[in-house]
Amino acid sequence: MGDELRRLALEVVVPFALSSQKQKLADMKYAKAKKQDEHFTDLNKQIMRELKQDDYEAFDDYLEMVIQFGYITLFASAMPLCSIISVLFIFIETKSDCFKLMFVNRRPHARRAAGIGVWMYLMQFMTISAILTNVLLIGFSSEQLQRWVPQLYEFRDNDHWISQGNGRYVVALVFCMEHVLLIFAALANFLIAPESEETRNLRLRKEYLQRKTEQSHEWTLMLAEGPQ
Repeated sequence: MGDELRRLALEVVVPFALSSQKQKLADMKYAKAKKQDEHFTDLNKQIMRELKQDDYEAFDDYLEMVIQFGYITLFASAMPLCSIISVLFIFIETKSDCFKLMFVNRRPHARRAAGIGVWMYLMQFMTISAILTNVLLIGFSSEQLQRWVPQLYEFRDNDHWISQGNGRYVVALVFCMEHVLLIFAALANFLIAPESEETRNLRLRKEYLQRKTEQSHEWTLMLAEGPQ
């Protein structure tokens, strides 16, 4: 929560205050320019305002989301409510990013992209790491496994300890859980398509129409040029 408030202050509140000050200076220049040039329109005013704003950097927003994804997944067994609490923070982050794009930063240039690039590979690596960390936390750093299979533990010195000779069974259970979860992750990655069938059909239709348009344009140019 503290980190979320810190990001909200440093990324939205402080930049918005600085941007407002820059906009006041831009408005003064606009008023002065309008007196000197009657053709100076409101469009020129908007351009002057945006020129005073900072460029939008997507790297910081991606980094925040990946870090939050790591908090949720890597230590899910230590705090299961973390995923529910993060929904509120993600909602706040979404609204703050929208506000930042509309009023704080300069409009970013539109760029086509097939995905989120290297961030996807990083999140896949974090997913595999999350399986390992959570299984180890359940097996060796918490009481969850003791509640599931209490016959492998004994109570002494005011705490539960693995019974003598049962350590290999605990390791085997952890090993099996890890492999089962890895298999499920591999099946999910293999069976769940990156795009729905409807989206795929729309994309293929768009590519087909684009090729037809390009071919028609080429034939038009050839007919316009005539025989050589």
